[in-house]
Amino acid sequence: MPSLSLKTTSLKLLAGAALWCIWTELSAQGSNNSALVLPGGEESLWESVSAEYDTVYRKASEAVPLERLLMPWETTRAVALALPLGELEENKDLESLFKDTLAALLPRVEVVAYYHRLDRRALGAFWGRLESDDRIAPYLNRLSLEASEAFSIWMRDFGPQFAKGIEDSLVLLDPSVGDPGATRGQLFDVKTTEDPIQQHFKMVEELGNLRGLEGSDRIPVLMAGMLEAKWGIETQLSRPPLYLQGGDFLPVNTKAALVSESTLRANGGTAQNFRKTVEKYYGVDTIVFLENLPGKTIEHLDFVVQPIRENVVLMAEPPQGIKGKRSYHRLLDQELKASFARNEAIVRKAFPESTIIKVPMPPPAFDSDEDVRRELFLKALQVFVTEERIAMRFDPALALANWDAFEFNPRIESKLEADAGIADWKSSTGQERVIERYLGETYPDLLASHVEPQINYRSYVNSLFVKSLDGGEIVLIPRFKARSEDEKALMTELEKQVVAAYKKACPDAEQIWIDCTVLTDFMGMIHCFTLTIPSITGLE
Repeated sequence: MPSLSLKTTSLKLLAGAALWCIWTELSAQGSNNSALVLPGGEESLWESVSAEYDTVYRKASEAVPLERLLMPWETTRAVALALPLGELEENKDLESLFKDTLAALLPRVEVVAYYHRLDRRALGAFWGRLESDDRIAPYLNRLSLEASEAFSIWMRDFGPQFAKGIEDSLVLLDPSVGDPGATRGQLFDVKTTEDPIQQHFKMVEELGNLRGLEGSDRIPVLMAGMLEAKWGIETQLSRPPLYLQGGDFLPVNTKAALVSESTLRANGGTAQNFRKTVEKYYGVDTIVFLENLPGKTIEHLDFVVQPIRENVVLMAEPPQGIKGKRSYHRLLDQELKASFARNEAIVRKAFPESTIIKVPMPPPAFDSDEDVRRELFLKALQVFVTEERIAMRFDPALALANWDAFEFNPRIESKLEADAGIADWKSSTGQERVIERYLGETYPDLLASHVEPQINYRSYVNSLFVKSLDGGEIVLIPRFKARSEDEKALMTELEKQVVAAYKKACPDAEQIWIDCTVLTDFMGMIHCFTLTIPSITGLE
């Protein structure tokens, strides 16, 4: 997982155990292959620190009496973001995304942006770039930069739900974002990897996942302090005994919300207990469970549904333009159509008074034929070096991500080409020959049966509606660059339909497109990296 923190269900930091696993793997690569023994007391230190952290930042509290849950379409005082300053310096597309978002928001509302304290030295350069942007510079007095421990940009996941307390306080509902069952499963997957080098690579990745979550879950604490100290708003922090992420709890009204089946699983599958807890802490007495997107992918409902106004619900249509030359894509197309139809029927039955507005969905960002060929070639290369007992280790995921720079020893290269009977392994025909030689199947058959390790969906529903203090309304809508010539006409037509859908849903809102192409692989869009902080008369 990159430091942006890819959307994931691996959520609770098992610091001592995870670090011990990695230290063990590293030591196993030494000459005596003996496991590393931690210094005396270090394991207990990790356990003690982790237990104290859980007590201070995650331990459930008593329910706070509420007047009502606040709705995301109510008047907004500010929008919260998490700024990955280190990545912004390296990735200009990502910086453009955040600058476009700031340019859309700052003329209308305040923005509170949380950056990681380790990125403090990047503040000067970043602020200078904002000062040189004519769209943003006049409104910089509306931007507050707050130091934090947040590695993740997914503010919606870690930020609180808001409610009005019976004593005119602003209540921040802060459930745990963790799913220890998922984390346990992923750590087991790592430890059952036979190749010690691959196991090491996987463990490093999982620690990256966990690092992106640790500290980010303190955002509600920082927000409560800011509201009290900067804006003089009395706050109360309430921690329900639930595993819940913001993009997976979608209020339809003050008494009802949509939740995904994956969230129900994360909470033990006991729907009756889940409903009782939500009613006690959120004042919500109706919970409607919907299906997640199929495949290994984002498990949050805000990719497929979003209650955007009072009694107005946006629902995505099954993705258009899925081609059927691969069997898994045909299966996925069938599953998507069935799942979306079931979800729509459930929502219509549960909320007959609501208007359901259908929004088109572009096809997922599937692996191209070239991507698949490269992946298969790397699998074949692993077979080759194993058969030949060649001491060559590489991380396939890293090699794919940096394909243009991927090289290996010229002597190994020559032997591979000689054994496979090819002149150049870098050519498409050479790679296909290596694939067939070492994987034992024809390349067309392997291509037709390919399954993406991760399904990267794109969604126009994952948007942000903002009603500013002066009553003005805007809606930020994701936009995606076409991935091929064939997609250009499709995306143009889909955008016309999206404009019409949002005009019907939010007739008075200005529509602003935000290019989210760079986020596609991270499985998150506008609704995921933003959070509205409500403005409630009488609390300020």
